[in-house]
Amino acid sequence: MNPSSQNARIRERMFAVAAWFYLICLPLAIPLRGPLYLHDLAAPVLLAAVVARKEWWAYLRFPDLLLPVFLALAGVATLVHGAGGWNLYRLVVVGYLALTYVFFAGQPLHRRHLAWYGLTVLGAMWFAAAWQVMRGTMATVGVYEQSTLEFLVQRFSFTFPNPNLAGSFYVLPVACLLLGVAGRGRRLEVREMALGLLALAVLLVPLGLTVSKHMLLSFAVIAGAVVVERGRQAGWRWLGLAAVLGVFVLFYLTVLFPFFPLQPRFPFFNHATWGMYTIHQDIYWRILTGSFSSLLLGVGPAAMRDLYPLHVDIEHVQAVLAQYEKVALVDSFAVYMDAHNEYLSTGTAFGLPALAALLGFWISRAAVAFRRHRDELALFFVVGLLGCCLWDDLASKRWIWLTLALLAGSARRDTEAAA
Repeated sequence: MNPSSQNARIRERMFAVAAWFYLICLPLAIPLRGPLYLHDLAAPVLLAAVVARKEWWAYLRFPDLLLPVFLALAGVATLVHGAGGWNLYRLVVVGYLALTYVFFAGQPLHRRHLAWYGLTVLGAMWFAAAWQVMRGTMATVGVYEQSTLEFLVQRFSFTFPNPNLAGSFYVLPVACLLLGVAGRGRRLEVREMALGLLALAVLLVPLGLTVSKHMLLSFAVIAGAVVVERGRQAGWRWLGLAAVLGVFVLFYLTVLFPFFPLQPRFPFFNHATWGMYTIHQDIYWRILTGSFSSLLLGVGPAAMRDLYPLHVDIEHVQAVLAQYEKVALVDSFAVYMDAHNEYLSTGTAFGLPALAALLGFWISRAAVAFRRHRDELALFFVVGLLGCCLWDDLASKRWIWLTLALLAGSARRDTEAAA
């Protein structure tokens, strides 16, 4: 073996070690300083891998072209707003996440190994939840105490500081597990698939304990896997999409309206006012649509913090929070809050053209994976993601980009191997 080939093999092994280091450390969520976590230490190796592989040319063609377009538009908007403080931090975050996607989309990882990773992580989360339930040490979310949402006080969050983070993270191990199970070349019998779904439901009991609407992400990927196992028939595909849409509608109603307590008459839920999240979403919308320049370039994260209090309607906030029996939180809603909506968050940060490029990249990646590689997992994942983005800022979550990269990359490599 010549020295160059040997060096290439050593380099690829190092990249594989970095990939597994990142994947293993991610659910541990070990903080180092501020927003920096242990798995982030692999970032220089990820960058070295992307540079060494010289696959940048693929991102000069559609649909991958939309990723650098998004980064370029975000960069221009940041320069206009002032490249410092929160503005620069937000740009660095999207650049880092793009790097993570490019690395893992190009990093060959065996489906079988990913399946074992997913099963191990899900098992660890199951035992952690069981231990916390038995000891009565489930994380407490104090903000919901003495409110109409008191059932959300104790929720499973694993190693994450917030149960919603755990709820959205679940899609990564679920997708990894299903990558090694769905579409293995042998179609499962109905009985086998039913038993498999039952076992998966038991394994995902802790996901239910997060009481997070982000469980829609995992449900969507599971629905995609069912379609794969039923032979990728159009009827099953539409049935799966309808099921995902039904769950989305139910969850989104709890965002749009207070929902609880339930009512004895139609429509059977509390709709006396708009929901809590709509308070800040309305403010973000008004700032985003306030001028042509804000539509084009956003206002930037730093300016958003200054503009937010100027658009607060205290009487409206009080009326909404009264439905939750949480009027005492008025002051926190009047200062600044995250959008809890990726469309409004990215729009106000970088403008609608950047938002369109980001969404276009996600959607086109799923569409290409489906059309070229018949990959329902990526398709259903993005459908679930687009729904969840209506109630959280998910583009800043590492595992969202990781999941898309692993699904799209695996589908492409399977097709190339078959060819």
